[in-house]
Amino acid sequence: EKSGIKHLSFNKGELKFYDKENYVVSIKDIDFKYKKQKKSSSASLEGKFLNDVITINFKNERLKDELSHIISLKLINSGIFTKINILSPYKKDNSIRGNVLLKKDKNRLSANFDYKNKKMNLKDSKVRNAFLDGKLNGVIEFSPYFNFDLDLDLKGINFNKFYSYLTNMEMAKKKKIFQINEKL
Repeated sequence: EKSGIKHLSFNKGELKFYDKENYVVSIKDIDFKYKKQKKSSSASLEGKFLNDVITINFKNERLKDELSHIISLKLINSGIFTKINILSPYKKDNSIRGNVLLKKDKNRLSANFDYKNKKMNLKDSKVRNAFLDGKLNGVIEFSPYFNFDLDLDLKGINFNKFYSYLTNMEMAKKKKIFQINEKL
């Protein structure tokens, strides 16, 4: 935030991700732009990722009593879209709140959350796809162990669409869905 850089851009770059010394994945042919204004900054990145086109946008903005961080990610060919809006107070109480949207085709999850003391509370969440519509609420703990207590309240299930989907599916895919574990 205190750097003197107002604008930055580069293209045809590559961003490599490592797990210690082991190469994991990279984003190639990057087109990156950064812009800083008085109370906000934004950055955008576009490139090639896992045989897809990825776009990532960041925006930080100083509001009256908190900071707003908006992150959006799109995988163009896969049709995946994610948007996260995080609001954090200026006070250092390690709490944040916000909302998240995950979409792929007709599959959709939208949720409001607050995070404090390594616990994320989900509230007013909506889950929807071609077969079901419902609400998701609960708590996800990240430390000392990953633990979750989530309630899924279904408003409706479209059994006709589910039945049609299963009957039109190829036999090999049906066997994978309804495969019984060999240990049984």
